[in-house]
Amino acid sequence: MRKTGLLAPMFLLSAMWVVAQQVPTSQSQSAGTSNQSTVIEGCLASASGGGYTLTDQAGNGHMLAGASSELSGYLGQQIRVTGTESVSTSTPTSDNPASQSNGAFSVSKIEKISDTCGSAKK
Repeated sequence: MRKTGLLAPMFLLSAMWVVAQQVPTSQSQSAGTSNQSTVIEGCLASASGGGYTLTDQAGNGHMLAGASSELSGYLGQQIRVTGTESVSTSTPTSDNPASQSNGAFSVSKIEKISDTCGSAKK
């Protein structure tokens, strides 16, 4: 009887430990799709297939979606955009030393930083 009284709490404690070590599947699946706002600063240019690309100081290109009528007034200017990006970035290669986003950045807010795109260092 005494052994049973000790085994039951030990079994319960072990079961709780195992459950605590498991990651919920819904959490691991949703890790790549975040709806948090992101801010990107860069130079706005027309994309080759239409639309707009924002190139940041690191040389990363971000395809912009939404707010097309507003973005047209900022071509060739340094801007800051706020929005969401639900893509992964490709790794640089010898053919393309700058990484490029594989999807679109959905713009919700645009702020002008400078009238021109420059390589001035801060």
